[in-house]
Amino acid sequence: INELIIFVTGAILCDIVEFMTSYIMEKLFNARWWDYSNKKFNIQGRICLTHTFYWGTCSCLFVFILEPIMNLYIVGQVSESSRNILTYIFLTVFAFDLLDTVIHALGIRNFSSTFMKLSEEISEFAIQVYTTVGGKSENESEALKKEFNDKFNELNTKYENFKNDFKNLKGKSKKRLFIAFPFLKDGMAKQDKLIEDLLLDLKEKITNYINK
Repeated sequence: INELIIFVTGAILCDIVEFMTSYIMEKLFNARWWDYSNKKFNIQGRICLTHTFYWGTCSCLFVFILEPIMNLYIVGQVSESSRNILTYIFLTVFAFDLLDTVIHALGIRNFSSTFMKLSEEISEFAIQVYTTVGGKSENESEALKKEFNDKFNELNTKYENFKNDFKNLKGKSKKRLFIAFPFLKDGMAKQDKLIEDLLLDLKEKITNYINK
């Protein structure tokens, strides 16, 4: 009975924490840090039944195996004052590590927001090019050639500068965030590939248009 209570309680509490963490982080950082939408029995892609069993199993392992071992071989061998000191040290390290993670996550959020705005600007320009090329008189076409070429160069420069700035983010923190939340990295990589392909296509169309 005790095992079942620990399993169910641990699973439910961890699911609540995971769901709320996902929701809050999405609101704070404008990004999904994990997504279980491709798994069965999920709720909004934030939690799923498979991970519910993981949480319950880990709760039982901690309460019935890990905690007794720690009490016997670690806690029981250390004085209360030493335990308090170690607790303060661990909490301090955790607090600084959490602060560092949040700061760099906010930095990635800013880059993500900039990336989305730049993507929208490039997409709007692409629509203008695709719907306008060949639809103007000769005089207007000459003006459009210069306008399209200048706008493309401007957007391409913005995009290259953005990629360079992103690469210059502190590598260790960025890498750790992407390892912890691969869904975020994959999403940005796919969007980056779409924008690169779109810019290449725009360059080809504008070059052909100018050389008419």
